[in-house]
Amino acid sequence: MDPDFYSSSDVEVEERPNRFKDAGKKAIASIAQASVVDRIESKKAFKSLTAASSNVPGTAYSRSFWLSLFNKFANDTLGLAKRPDKTPTGEDVARFLLRLPEHIAGRHPTGAISWAYLKNRERQLERSLTFEYPEFKLTKHQALKIDAAC
Repeated sequence: MDPDFYSSSDVEVEERPNRFKDAGKKAIASIAQASVVDRIESKKAFKSLTAASSNVPGTAYSRSFWLSLFNKFANDTLGLAKRPDKTPTGEDVARFLLRLPEHIAGRHPTGAISWAYLKNRERQLERSLTFEYPEFKLTKHQALKIDAAC
């Protein structure tokens, strides 16, 4: 076939049938039927969310616990409540994590806290602070400083 006279637009291609056209059919019908109720209930649920909201009780407790500890440290030690900008900084988080071992004890007989424990708590705290303070953001530099604090 001469490439100068061939046009791929001339080729007819069959459309493939959609194998998944019925995917989610029951859920879609349920959503359609409950749209008015869902509109109201989802609005109520959204407005009642907190940083500690979670369907997993352990996660909800953990977020609440670490946010409470951080807020106490940030306000009493760092004077966060007296600042014009009440949004915590990466330095505030790092300083909190650096002093944390002085105030809590781990399960180890010596009371030592594991690195994994601190890292998980750092993650929970960051999520809670992001939720509570819309302007809270960590730069990569701040995140590395916080990582060094753990």
